[in-house]
Amino acid sequence: MRKSSWIALVISGVLLVGLGATYLLGQIKPSRITQQSVETMLRDMQHAVRHKDVDGIMQYIDPTPGKTIAHLKAGQIRSLLSNAFHAMGTPEADVSQISFQREGDHAVVGFDLRVHSGGPDYTADDDYQGHITLVMKKVSVSRLMGLYHSKEWLIVDGSTTGPDPQYFGDY
Repeated sequence: MRKSSWIALVISGVLLVGLGATYLLGQIKPSRITQQSVETMLRDMQHAVRHKDVDGIMQYIDPTPGKTIAHLKAGQIRSLLSNAFHAMGTPEADVSQISFQREGDHAVVGFDLRVHSGGPDYTADDDYQGHITLVMKKVSVSRLMGLYHSKEWLIVDGSTTGPDPQYFGDY
């Protein structure tokens, strides 16, 4: 066999093993959601706000087409976050009073949220403040362009006592 054939064979084998491992890891049933995993998720989302990382927040939101959370579809949430991050200088998200309750196949997470910025064009009037309630469930998520699906705890519904996000900006 030629050297190039051996290289192609080795690369194909590595890819096959990698895809197999990814598939098997994706099939492992997700652990039960806990207060600690929720707090980790909230810290990750605070970090995403600080770094204006829209995808860092969207990874926790149910991507099911047509699904609405707080009256907004995923694309509208993405647009709202992108526009807000663009307008804010250095956004910060303060989370307090975290509550967690597991109810059968879903969990309810509540917390107080204050989003503020230290940017020159952003004023205290532009801050967002309210109590957030999120409902989380195990959702089947497509991976590797639909080659396999995994189940993950994602946000499937939400509400706020603060300003209604469906009235922010244009979509």
